[in-house]
Amino acid sequence: MRWRSPRAAASVVRRGASAIPAAFDSVVLNALKETEQALAVYGTALANRQSLAEAQDKIHGSFDIAHDQFLAGSLSNLDLLTTEQSLVALDAAVASADATLVQDQIAVFKARVRGASVQLQVKQCCTATSQNGDSGSFSGTEMADRR
Repeated sequence: MRWRSPRAAASVVRRGASAIPAAFDSVVLNALKETEQALAVYGTALANRQSLAEAQDKIHGSFDIAHDQFLAGSLSNLDLLTTEQSLVALDAAVASADATLVQDQIAVFKARVRGASVQLQVKQCCTATSQNGDSGSFSGTEMADRR
């Protein structure tokens, strides 16, 4: 490609360099949005897990008291089994919350990796554009030849 002046060539290079990052804006914003959403879901799951853990501690204390009362003869076997059933149900809920938390952590890491991948692609593209000019149609040596 023939350039009328080095300034015109530099202008084309600058426009090409600014157009490529602009083309990735929506992709980058989408990656950031995805990461933010994954973090929000993870935060909710973490708060849920913490409240279940607190309830689990309380039900274990309640079961210990109920067991002591059963041994002392002041609580029936059925009442002890009911308390134990509540304990087992809460233990299962905590285990389920743990599994959900792990899945949400994975989602956060995947979203972050996708975001990092987009950032790397933008950086590589911008580097290639600044080195090659406007989409490969102009190189720095051509500009030097025109001077």
